[in-house]
Amino acid sequence: MWRSRKASALVLAACALLAFVLSLAEQLSIPAGAGRQFSLYFTPAIAFVCAAVAAARPGGKYASILRIAAAVVLPLWIFRSTDALSNAVLPGDVAPVLMRASVVLAIAAVAAFVAADVLRDLRGASAIAADRPPEG
Repeated sequence: MWRSRKASALVLAACALLAFVLSLAEQLSIPAGAGRQFSLYFTPAIAFVCAAVAAARPGGKYASILRIAAAVVLPLWIFRSTDALSNAVLPGDVAPVLMRASVVLAIAAVAAFVAADVLRDLRGASAIAADRPPEG
């Protein structure tokens, strides 16, 4: 079970790292007077750190919380970056196709995490609750 949790953390970390690198390159290529948005690369950096620590210690005490934190923080970047999917954005050094691909990959990674990890944990928690005798 730890292997699947480590795999989900690695997928989240890889998507967050891709989002960080592309967002940083994009924001640094925009002229300073045009208004850089620091949240576009700080947000995936936070998600990457959470997912990387969870992948490094999959059986650790806080690994589940860190995986969930990465899966919660990454959609913040997704919502900020959805303009890249349908609208023209300021021209930068990163190809729009790469930005669109990173947004789609991040959406897929978060959806896969929810489908694989969160639902399995909820099923496990409900099975544990069903085995308990009623209180009172």
